[in-house]
Amino acid sequence: MKFGPIPIDSAEGAVLAHATTVGERRFRKAHRLSADDVSLLKAAGISEVVAAVLAPDDLSEDAAAEKIAESMIHRNIEAKPAATGRVNLHAEAGGIFTVDAAKIDAINAVDPTITIATLAQ
Repeated sequence: MKFGPIPIDSAEGAVLAHATTVGERRFRKAHRLSADDVSLLKAAGISEVVAAVLAPDDLSEDAAAEKIAESMIHRNIEAKPAATGRVNLHAEAGGIFTVDAAKIDAINAVDPTITIATLAQ
């Protein structure tokens, strides 16, 4: 994956790192830029964007979040659809919630940009 400032002429297919507004058009974080998007940005005088360009073997931010969420699914836990690299887990039934702290710590130790947050026990 290449991440950082990308010249607008090379930005088609790149995934925006930050929300960007051009006139009435708002591009959300994690939006994949189309050729039309690039044309609009160029017309607005934008010469580069901060974005990610995925290598063929990279996972998108949402796909990675979904894989991590899958590892956390348990009876009575539902994963909501991924958005901007985040998956919210919700209880499907009332009861007492406990976590496997070692599992949470292990996933959080993989990289500082990966975080699972829960209520304290």
